[in-house]
Amino acid sequence: ASSILANLRKEYNAGLAELLLQGYDGDSGKLKKLLKGKGLTMVKDMCLSFLGATTPIMWGKYIGAEEHENGFAARFAVIVPDGTPEYCYPGYSAPVPADMIESLRRMYIDVLPWHGGSKPSASRTIGDLLSPPVMDVHISEKAHQQLNAYLKALTFDLIEDLDDSKAASYGRLATMAFKIAMLLAAIHTEHGHIRIEESHAYAAQLICERWRESLYRLERDIAKA
Repeated sequence: ASSILANLRKEYNAGLAELLLQGYDGDSGKLKKLLKGKGLTMVKDMCLSFLGATTPIMWGKYIGAEEHENGFAARFAVIVPDGTPEYCYPGYSAPVPADMIESLRRMYIDVLPWHGGSKPSASRTIGDLLSPPVMDVHISEKAHQQLNAYLKALTFDLIEDLDDSKAASYGRLATMAFKIAMLLAAIHTEHGHIRIEESHAYAAQLICERWRESLYRLERDIAKA
């Protein structure tokens, strides 16, 4: 992650932050960029996912006021350890529950819609790619009330004494809660009909609260560095 953050400050990568921001929401349409070495490059329906690790020193060095003001930093779900480190011997791999793997597989293969009922695969042609189909997501009244209450808490009740950088992160966490609840509903469905229930809303809020705690641990660790 440190190399990507460092590249934001390189002159030859001007516009990289804006490009990543466009790819975050997955609704940027068709993007075109003229490159010296590769000519005209087009990306359709760019939707980026990124998982990386870095240190508080590197985060504090490359993520400054500009990245907080334009919303770049707020779009990361920051996870900072909340306990003392434990040594893991070489070759150790964390156990992953089999039912979680199966639920993710079912969502990807059976729940998400694909063109013509075919399974997902790489494009076989060089022609213009089709946009992924859109599916409806429903939400119960209680789940909607809970997520809206969390939205109000983060974007109104709690921001009075916050600095600008944290206020931006608080607002983005509220949006993340809706997305997480939708993903949890999609993972749990067995018939392809996605409905966000109250349990999904509460679980999403708990996840976002852990991320909110991490923002303060990150600030503490940067101050120590």
